[in-house]
Amino acid sequence: FPNFIGNAKIERTSKIKKIAKSLRTNNKEKTLKNVFSYIKKIYSSERYKLFTLPWKHFYSNVNKVIDKKQFLPCQVQDLVLKTLLVNTGQFSERDLKKRITITPFGTLHQYCLIKINSKIFKADPFFSILR
Repeated sequence: FPNFIGNAKIERTSKIKKIAKSLRTNNKEKTLKNVFSYIKKIYSSERYKLFTLPWKHFYSNVNKVIDKKQFLPCQVQDLVLKTLLVNTGQFSERDLKKRITITPFGTLHQYCLIKINSKIFKADPFFSILR
């Protein structure tokens, strides 16, 4: 799966920048919440689809999926999250740390740790966790 291995490239297209700009506020925490909410609104996370839609694990072109309602696996949702945050201009790739774990179901799972000032936020849109 391309987003589990290595670091996928953060895209910067006019479509992505337009969406990121609409989610940006003057407060980085609020911007993070807006981006997280956008991802939760547009992408679903049904676990059985991890196995019934296996080709989606290989999606790495955020520009193609950024505005289409659909199921996306955790690593692709994580890539969209990071791409939108960087495109707001408030976050750099240094602020975002990829984490990979094994779920109780025995599958790999990816989420992101985000540094805002001295706080670290766990952002896991697939499992609806932002804290």
